[in-house]
Amino acid sequence: MLNLNHSPASYLTNKYHAVDTRELLDAFTKVGFNIANQGKASLRMPVNPENNCLFQTYDTEKQALLIDKYNTRKARYEARLGHEKHFMRLQSNELKTLAKGHDLFLRVSNSYDGSSSLKVSLDILRLVCLNGMVGPRSIFEISIRHSSKNIYNDAIEAAYKIVAKKEIIDSQIDAMSSKVLNFDEKIQLIDKMVEFRFGEGNELTLSPSKKIELLKPIRIEENNDNLYQNFNTLQEKLTKGSKIFLVDENGREIVRTVREVKSQVNRDTFNDNSWNFANSLAA
Repeated sequence: MLNLNHSPASYLTNKYHAVDTRELLDAFTKVGFNIANQGKASLRMPVNPENNCLFQTYDTEKQALLIDKYNTRKARYEARLGHEKHFMRLQSNELKTLAKGHDLFLRVSNSYDGSSSLKVSLDILRLVCLNGMVGPRSIFEISIRHSSKNIYNDAIEAAYKIVAKKEIIDSQIDAMSSKVLNFDEKIQLIDKMVEFRFGEGNELTLSPSKKIELLKPIRIEENNDNLYQNFNTLQEKLTKGSKIFLVDENGREIVRTVREVKSQVNRDTFNDNSWNFANSLAA
């Protein structure tokens, strides 16, 4: 077992201590939560600068600096292997939702070496496509620092605080399902979610004539023209990958493939922003 306290990748001190996910899972299991699935973030192996075709053109001092940076990053990479940020999804009878076609999960994110705080949040899974969304983090996410002396108990308390608010999800889904957007509002939803996906000020110019096609449902059973369905259709297309029509600088329509969002952090940020904006349109 790697001694993280002497690891170049460790964030642990006498104040910030390790949190064993196995003990965390045991604590949740004892109070009635069961694990549904789990995953972890992938670490990127740093690239050796000597493999760069320009490396030999640099002076000796710059070469030494690049090699030194590479060796530091490599040491951190090797030290963190097996201790990457990871998460587990938990279910319980207390997480039942009134909204048909959905399952709720408790997500617990952790990093053994304290590189990020322990987070407890709410995940929403649409059963029709098994596409997950994160509940609004301002309401359904609680962070617990690794400095807590009772971190396992704190995580359980955070879970129950989130579970106690789950009715909010039902009311928000109901409100969005009851709202039918006019054409201008649909365009507003599309533009905003594209902005969330690609960043403010992105250079994408969507084809005006094809923009509304992004709201075309993927499945027959989703053929409901309401805000919640519009939001879900866009959310799936912009995170799982699809084709969009753009206009180039010459005014010609071109097709671009939107890649799947594989980073859990980026997906969560997009889902959180999109959910909050869609919910604001239902108000």
